[in-house]
Amino acid sequence: MIKEEIIKAFKKEMKNHPQKQEKTIYVTDLLHCVLRPQKEIPDTWLIRGTAIHTGIQKMLSEYGELKIEFEKTVAKQFGEYVLMGRIDAILEDGTVVEFKTSDNPPMFPYDQHLYQILILHEHNRAKRGILLYLGNNEIREFIINEETITETETGQTFFGQYSVNDEWIKKTNNKIRNKNVNSDVRRM
Repeated sequence: MIKEEIIKAFKKEMKNHPQKQEKTIYVTDLLHCVLRPQKEIPDTWLIRGTAIHTGIQKMLSEYGELKIEFEKTVAKQFGEYVLMGRIDAILEDGTVVEFKTSDNPPMFPYDQHLYQILILHEHNRAKRGILLYLGNNEIREFIINEETITETETGQTFFGQYSVNDEWIKKTNNKIRNKNVNSDVRRM
């Protein structure tokens, strides 16, 4: 009864997202398999993550003290393609924030999350980004600058070799397009 209502509500919310155009690539497409199948019943982790995002946004909007803009869509033209992304939150100083849900937050951010925030960071011309992992019993926050990643609670700093610029985005997009063409040929 309630389970079905949650699934219906989730599907309605997903319908509010704009339809993907043929020459549009989402930031997450650069980092995940773009051929993932659409399921009749969405994965629980997706519903859980959406519910947590909604709750965090509501809580910070109503009770938080920071000035935060939520769910900002950004787009950039790359030849015939448009790269689109949605930033979970942007702080008043321009810091890009991404919320991630995980049973147990990692000790170091996952690569795909680092690249996601770096792409959005580049899109928004931000000076820094924050990855916030919301776990079952723990919240772990990482501040990402151009050359460092710092875990805020411990102060542990990692020196990364992660770099995203227009050239990286173009190369990654070309790899994906070639992979999709090859997959289409195999299916024929």
